[in-house]
Amino acid sequence: MIRIILLLGFVCTSFGTMSEELEELKVDYKKGTFFVTMVFTVSTSIEHVRSVLADYKNLSDLDPSIIEIQILEPPDEKTSRVKTLLDYCVLFFCKRVVRTEDVIEVENGDFVAKIVPELSNIKSGVSIWSFETKEEKIKISFSSRIEPAFWIPPLIGPPVLKADLERHLRLTARKLEELAK
Repeated sequence: MIRIILLLGFVCTSFGTMSEELEELKVDYKKGTFFVTMVFTVSTSIEHVRSVLADYKNLSDLDPSIIEIQILEPPDEKTSRVKTLLDYCVLFFCKRVVRTEDVIEVENGDFVAKIVPELSNIKSGVSIWSFETKEEKIKISFSSRIEPAFWIPPLIGPPVLKADLERHLRLTARKLEELAK
């Protein structure tokens, strides 16, 4: 989602400067769809983390590949509709990704973001951010399923995109911790 969410996307970095280690990071590609799981902890309050993730106008602070953000008319009062334009380049392949998501904060405080395909160049997708307090830290779990509606060159292929997506996710996690302090 907020990331992506997707996402979804930056420079080669490591988790070495974060106060906590990455617990899990997995990116799979099957039949044209990316599946992402990331679990990490941060040393800040859950309220600060949620506040950063819900600050839709400033999502580019989490993902520098976002070049434009629009808050659109939501389909209902419980939903926020967020449209982002991302310039995403890997090797010689560059793509402008149009991602429109309906974001809902569910009763337990998790965020669920569903792609709006008719307003995106993504066929389908859903991302979930969930939170768990562990002692004085917050365990954050992010999972996402994304099916692009655009062609991905076979020479670049999923392995290169997977590696780049992992780098983007690491940076997003680091920036989330920095901004939530």
